[in-house]
Amino acid sequence: MAGLTFAFLEYTNHARYSAHLRSQLTPTATLLRLGVERQKAEHLEQWLEIVSGIMQIELDIESQSGRDSIAVSTNPRGEFVLTTPIDHGRHIDLKLNGLNESVISATAFLILNELGVHPSSQRQAIFDRIRSSAPYPVYRSLKVKDRLNDKQLERLRNGEIVVEWKKVYDKGDQIYAYAPWGNSGHILVLGPIPLFEPYPIEIILVTFAFSFLLITACVLLIVSLLTSRLTRVKLSIDDISSEKLGLENLEQHSHDPIDDITQKIRWLGNRVQALLQERTYTVRAISHDLRTPISKLHFRVDTLAEMLPKEEKLINDLKEDLFSINHLIEQLLTFEQAEDKQNFASIDIDELCQELIEEYRLISPNVEFAYKAQPGCRYTIKGNRALIKRSFENIIQNGIRHCSKRFWIQLDFNESELICRFCDDGQGLSEVSLPQLFDPFYRGDSSRSGSGTGIGFGFGLAIVKRVTTQHDGSVSARNASYGGAIFEIEFPLLRTSVMTEALS
Repeated sequence: MAGLTFAFLEYTNHARYSAHLRSQLTPTATLLRLGVERQKAEHLEQWLEIVSGIMQIELDIESQSGRDSIAVSTNPRGEFVLTTPIDHGRHIDLKLNGLNESVISATAFLILNELGVHPSSQRQAIFDRIRSSAPYPVYRSLKVKDRLNDKQLERLRNGEIVVEWKKVYDKGDQIYAYAPWGNSGHILVLGPIPLFEPYPIEIILVTFAFSFLLITACVLLIVSLLTSRLTRVKLSIDDISSEKLGLENLEQHSHDPIDDITQKIRWLGNRVQALLQERTYTVRAISHDLRTPISKLHFRVDTLAEMLPKEEKLINDLKEDLFSINHLIEQLLTFEQAEDKQNFASIDIDELCQELIEEYRLISPNVEFAYKAQPGCRYTIKGNRALIKRSFENIIQNGIRHCSKRFWIQLDFNESELICRFCDDGQGLSEVSLPQLFDPFYRGDSSRSGSGTGIGFGFGLAIVKRVTTQHDGSVSARNASYGGAIFEIEFPLLRTSVMTEALS
């Protein structure tokens, strides 16, 4: 923008200066044309040299003008060229850098020369025509002593042309030219001739800078207001869960695009909430309805076992199938309940882990269990104890299924988070399955997403992730350097200060 402003300013000043030169030099060009037309061919070259010397500029006569009026242009060297058409298709070119003392002196000389070649009876009429064609005052006067100093008056008495520069406060720089009018005692006066006043680049740049800063401030204010509104929308969307869609934070301001987006998000949020409630109701209704026929099947299988004692293997297979169906229903219900934040309370993870270790020592006597936690520290979080216990059980059962001999739990913490590590000494995790390990229904080649009961539906680790997310935590899995797998769960600590006091 600054570059375009400067270029436009330069172009404007150049055009204005060309128009200024054309206006102020029109009398000079007219006098040159009259002089050229009056000269004989053998004297023309000499006359041009004299005038060119007085004006101190290059003066040429060209043919095939193609112009019918005085014009100003610029040549490749950056000089201004004043073109004046004359007779026989010719034109005069004055090559100059601008309006200066030499050009003004030459103009006074040309006026006196033009008057001198005519009879005295015609001079006043010619002088009147010159005066009317000039854009500045041209007159003769006897009273110039009060304008000039002694040195300038002495030059006039010696027949020289005097040029004087004056600065007028409200009109800028001006030029006056004084030339002796023969021996009459009169003085030919040209002026005041105004010099060109370009638009000052400093003022233009300051104005541009101020305007740019003002526009920038306005834009930043508007962007800040829009950003704050969009940030509230973003935070509300980030806060979406099954029971809290964050729609209460979406304020309605006015009927603008952001307001339209807000209304759409409200509509979508209500739709999503309705679908989630419908899904939860459907899953729970189906699970409840399935339990009755499954219970009846259990009773009938027991009856068949008494009636068909020889079909023991078939009966046991039927019982395992029924158990698998029951387990799948339990997993589905747990997966749905993992989005419910009701009944949250303080949970001592240290106590819960010790309880689980003791239970599984009885269930799996062939596995060597270990537990590591810093004594005297309370590893307390806020959540649903039953869901946390179920997610821990899923990881422990997976670890027991795939460990060689040892399984252990380690609790650690930092300034704001509790870290639970579940480690085994098995073969580890497949690198291919790691990115999808916690996805529902995903069953890797090592089947680590199962529940540990021999039945893998791809819900075990999915439940772990959903429960952890519901408790504002995170879960990850990796292979240990010594072999085996490490599952790491992080929860926000409820009371960091208690742990800090214990350490001190």
